[in-house]
Amino acid sequence: MELKKISRSKSFEMVNGYGLKQWDKYGIEADLGENEDPKDCYKQLGQLIDETHRENNPEISFVAGNAPVPIIHVDKPEKPLIEELEACTTYADIQSFRFTVKNDAEKAVYERKLEELSPKNT
Repeated sequence: MELKKISRSKSFEMVNGYGLKQWDKYGIEADLGENEDPKDCYKQLGQLIDETHRENNPEISFVAGNAPVPIIHVDKPEKPLIEELEACTTYADIQSFRFTVKNDAEKAVYERKLEELSPKNT
């Protein structure tokens, strides 16, 4: 058997700016030289695909050759949650925190403000 061409493709699962998954696919083909080892060429094509993917996606972090891990920037709230809860002035404002409160202190403030701003009490 005589090999004349070799090809390699890879798919990378990534997370876009909206937190949704997307796939990035690369494919490459090469002609084999007379004395070239097909296994070495296959490996080189894979390395070229990895390098191209890194160059085209600088926001993606590559960890020890594993699948790419997206870099996520989390903005810290300007005020602690309890202060945010205390600052609520409408029932709709306080309701927007219903899935955010976690500990007992936050729940206590949330429930007090919820009762205080309830349409029943106005």
